[in-house]
Amino acid sequence: MTVLEMLEALVKTRGITGTPQETAVANQVMEIIRDDPYFLEHPELCGQWDGVDALGRPVVWALKKGSGKRTVIVSGHYDTVGTGCYGVYEDYALNPQQLLQAYLNNPPNDPALMEDIRSGKWMVARGCADMKAGLALNLDALFSHTPGEVNVLFTAVSDEENLSAGARQAVTLYRQLQERFGLQYEVAIVSESIERDTAAEEPHPLINGSAGKILPVVVAKGIPAHGAAMLRGINSAHLIAEIVCQTEYDTAFVSHGGDLYTQPPAVQLIRDLKPGYDVSMPEYTAAAFNMTFFCDTDPLSLMNRLMHNCRTATQQVLERYQDCAEAMVTEGTLADGIYRPFDLSVMTLEELEAKACQQSGYEAFHKAAAARSMQRAADGDTLVMISIRYIAELMAFAGRGPMVVAGIAPPYYPAVNNEYLSCHSAPIMQHAAQALRQQGVQTAMRAYTPAMMDLSYLSCFHPESAHKVMSNVPIPKPLYDMDIDAMAQLGIPSLVVGPAGKDIHQLGERVFIPDLEGDLPKIFRQIIASTQQYEQ
Repeated sequence: MTVLEMLEALVKTRGITGTPQETAVANQVMEIIRDDPYFLEHPELCGQWDGVDALGRPVVWALKKGSGKRTVIVSGHYDTVGTGCYGVYEDYALNPQQLLQAYLNNPPNDPALMEDIRSGKWMVARGCADMKAGLALNLDALFSHTPGEVNVLFTAVSDEENLSAGARQAVTLYRQLQERFGLQYEVAIVSESIERDTAAEEPHPLINGSAGKILPVVVAKGIPAHGAAMLRGINSAHLIAEIVCQTEYDTAFVSHGGDLYTQPPAVQLIRDLKPGYDVSMPEYTAAAFNMTFFCDTDPLSLMNRLMHNCRTATQQVLERYQDCAEAMVTEGTLADGIYRPFDLSVMTLEELEAKACQQSGYEAFHKAAAARSMQRAADGDTLVMISIRYIAELMAFAGRGPMVVAGIAPPYYPAVNNEYLSCHSAPIMQHAAQALRQQGVQTAMRAYTPAMMDLSYLSCFHPESAHKVMSNVPIPKPLYDMDIDAMAQLGIPSLVVGPAGKDIHQLGERVFIPDLEGDLPKIFRQIIASTQQYEQ
């Protein structure tokens, strides 16, 4: 099968992330591999690895075995986002030819999309760019490789669009295959699509890292009071609102990597935890903040800044409360003694756990709370809300009055960059870039992509910090975990190398066909060849 034939077959199989549908795509990938002559002869060199996934989604793997240890990994994810955004075109979203015709018959109000469609150079369909084109390129690289000294290991994982469960589980598989076959991982190619100016013939980017992400959650516990007597309490919603004002647009959170800068935190969620309406102020209110960073920024420094903002915000709320109450007493509009000074503590989840575990009954509380978290996940609650509810329950157990507590909800993506690893891929890439220039293919090295990707779990240059982050994640390990020490031991240099794509996750999602038929297969093959040829 050609790259385009494999891509069309993969696109037509629905595999929405976070659903059992994903296994259908995994099975199809496995069928394509088993039909290849090499794997018909060597069925023991491919399979579906069970990472004990809650939805039974496997990691698909196939190894074309060479005579040496050097190994190139080609990896991608087989899940996609949903098709609801296609609206009247949704029935055709998984069929590139039918969707193309539907757009021509009833053009969407998107001149740039229609211009690309009429050029004949772009395939449209859900998942064509993100990232089944990458999977097709990976399969082509695997099948076309002639075993010499270098091994080529193909992997396809689930859940990238959600929590990257497949990539986190695959860490164990990489270790097992490494030991079983004596592999030395030189570089991993993650074939996500990349924005590139194809009209200007911009060089193909070879990206050496990706941004990291943490999702801090802050829970405020106030003192509830009747809305008509609000000065008898402290409003948790007011506390959270002030923390949001302190944190969103705060440039102290901006991280620098190469020629890129992250942007300030964005609030992803803000809500009180009241089960319904009543006239009292909410006792608990929570917010979640999306924070991205590059390798020069320790995520713990972001948490430290957030804690600073929390302390500043709570102090301002308390001062505003006191100023209001004192002014009303002076004006004679409030009876003296209605208000009182509050002692409001601010701490991390780890700090609160350390205090709570000294209290009688903590072990029973923790066991029951973990069971409730597991049940909430089974009922379909998000890990963000499960994290928030656990923190609120721990605050109630601690019984320490009004407080603000910050933890971290999944997903957590460590920042990665090859320059921070002891095993360097630079000689391979320098050799490959020079060879490709001689073939008329132009490439350009980049330090980072600002997007979060599965390559975050192929290495970990700062395991101590990663462990500290995970110590503030209030989710039971069966629901969310990562093997940080194994990631650090693997230390696999990784590259994002993929076809040009546009409008990812939108109805105009499309991939640049000439990349699939021309330069990208050449680039993949040359990186593999250069891995064999460079001098260590």
